[in-house]
This record gives sequence, structure tokens and C-alpha cells, in this order.
Amino acid sequence: MTKLDINKNLSDYNSTIFKDPRLIQFYNRFATYNGSSPYRTPGIMSMIPSLEQSFGTYFPEGGMHQITKSLEKLAKDIGIQFHFNTKVDEIITKRTKVVGIKTGKSFIPSDIVISNADIVPTYTKLLPKEKAPKRILSQERSSSALIFYWGITKTFPDLDLHNIFFSADYKNEFKLIFQDQLICDDPTVYINISSKEESTDAPEGCENWFTMVNAPTNNGQDWDAIIIQTRINIIKN
Repeated sequence: MTKLDINKNLSDYNSTIFKDPRLIQFYNRFATYNGSSPYRTPGIMSMIPSLEQSFGTYFPEGGMHQITKSLEKLAKDIGIQFHFNTKVDEIITKRTKVVGIKTGKSFIPSDIVISNADIVPTYTKLLPKEKAPKRILSQERSSSALIFYWGITKTFPDLDLHNIFFSADYKNEFKLIFQDQLICDDPTVYINISSKEESTDAPEGCENWFTMVNAPTNNGQDWDAIIIQTRINIIKN
């Protein structure tokens, strides 16, 4: 068990491997893959960059959307039906047993219902009549992300498919996210530009920027104001 590094947080573990603070900060970032803080999540999370470096990562032909399209095709090939643009209002139960879902005025019976939403909205919005597991719902929630999709009318040769611009105070950034429920004024910014790999993802002479910063869980903050200020901070920094 000691070799799994569960007794150190990820940042402390990385500090035993690297001396350059920039490398420590880079490898600390992998904690955000599951919405954690590198100063709290166990060092076992270091296996993620290890796997990526050992086995590599892949870019699907046609972009990430092709994964969705391929899954849809495979599902249809075995007879699965899709109902797109259909809001599920409630998971219907009878004597604690799921019997189907309600969509508007329609009822779709089913022996099995799988909710791919987070557990909190699943219970609070889709199962409002059921007794919620208070202990599970009261657990601390992971961090989230604020994402901007920007079409850029020029190209940046110095940028690549994956780009990370780190905060000058990484530890404070996570303190603000998890303790203060805020996005800092100097956030770490991740920019993915898929047109660097798949040129048809953007018009000629342009780029498509998936711009993401770490964000706290939704706890009733003024998101309209946060979004405006974060956009300003990203561009300014």
C-alpha cells in the first residue's frame, strides 16, 4: 500500500520526484481530471500522467464528436432508439421501484433507468418524491469548470493542440475554489485548439479555442458576474 502513495497528497508526492516548481505545478494539474485539489488528493493520482506518458493519448479522426457519432451508430445497429431534444422531467417510481420516466405529458415505461447526471440533481430534480441519501448528498462536491468556446479570426503559430497558462499562485487558486467557492483573478487557463490537428474544425486563417478554467461547485454564486469577470481576467492575463 505504501507504494501507492496514498499517505501523501499529490503535490507532496510530486515534490519528492521533481525539484523545479514548474514541473511540480504541471504534474499537480492532473488532480483536476476528477475535480480534485493536488494539495488534498492522494498521490496515487500520479498514475494518470504515468499512463499517458507510457501508452500515449489519441486524437480521433474527425474530432471528439466522432466518438459520440460512432457510439450512436453502434447503438442503432443493435436496435437502440434515441429520443433527442427530449427533456426528462422525472424518474417515476412505484413502491421504491423504478417504472419509467416522465417527459412532458408522456410516460415512457422502463424496467431499468440509468441517470448519467450528477447524483445531486438526479435526486433533487428527477427523484423529488424519493427519500434522498443525506450522507451521500452532504459530501463535499468536486470542483467544476467554466468553459468559453471562442472563434478566433487569426492563427497563433506558437500555440499547439494543448496549451496551459498557469496561475502565479496555484495553491491560492485551489484555496479560492474549494474554501471560498470563487474563481481567482489569475486563473490557470487551459486552451484546446483542435483545428491544430483537424484543420476543418475552423475556417482557413482562423482557430477554434476551447478555453477552460477551474471553477467551484455551483453553490448559489452570482454566475453572471463571475463569467463576465473571468472572461476579462483571461483576456487580460
